[in-house]
Amino acid sequence: MLLAAHIFSMLGFATYAALLPELRDLWGLSNSQAGVVGGTFFAGYIATVSYWTALTDRTDGRRVYLAGSLIAAAASAGFGLAADGFAAAAAFQALLGAGIAATYMPGLRLLSDRISGPSQSRYIAFYTSFFGIGTALSLAAAGLIAGAAGWRAAFVFSAAGPAIAGAMVWFFVAKRPVAERAAFSLKTLFPMGLFDADRLKPPILWRRGQAGESYEGIGRDKLNLEHFPLLADQEGPFGSLVSDSMRTRLTERSTRIFWITFAPPGTSIPLEEFSATMIRFNGGVVTVATEL
Repeated sequence: MLLAAHIFSMLGFATYAALLPELRDLWGLSNSQAGVVGGTFFAGYIATVSYWTALTDRTDGRRVYLAGSLIAAAASAGFGLAADGFAAAAAFQALLGAGIAATYMPGLRLLSDRISGPSQSRYIAFYTSFFGIGTALSLAAAGLIAGAAGWRAAFVFSAAGPAIAGAMVWFFVAKRPVAERAAFSLKTLFPMGLFDADRLKPPILWRRGQAGESYEGIGRDKLNLEHFPLLADQEGPFGSLVSDSMRTRLTERSTRIFWITFAPPGTSIPLEEFSATMIRFNGGVVTVATEL
């Protein structure tokens, strides 16, 4: 069900790209303006994806998915009904990016929470590969409908995809209780990393990935880390905002935890509250709590 919903959620993803030549001529867009409109989709995605993902820790992931589906549907319909030039098109594309951000990663979270064991990596691979199927369907639908009924109809039609996806997830994916600890991560919406401290080889650096650097991610295949911000020790990279490495993952035998919270410079992080929450759920004591 999640895989099918994922395809529907992507129906508006490539509509602008498919119809760009027509829209550029219609509105007299320069090449730069046309590129900016396309880029605002990714701006909306990048600006919101970490917050949507973090929300799945504190509330039912289906709610997040449904919200994203409605945002994406509204963006596509709004583009088709109201876009009349550069500014409006850029705004609706940014909104679409935010909506798809709220379906893609939360959908992956819904999937990984419901499948465990060796089959988990297989289904995650299916999920990510279905992105291509959704993109292909988006391109095909845009071309067919625009040719028959005009570009506005193509955008309005694409709004049906995420709306259907949201309904599928909300009504047909079983709800799972959110752990109490979720109410914590959550107040801040900052990404966090937890590592087995006994598997680390200090010093630990926060740097950009270099050419050829990679590692096996938790529940994922080998990740290409070139140009990605990452954490590294003497043995190489072990953590990033994408996925942490199998080498330093926590297990039932872990006795010391290295906890990192990622936040913009100058952000005030409630270290005492973070530490108290860690002890409340896992026991033990805090030996170091500081900002870097």
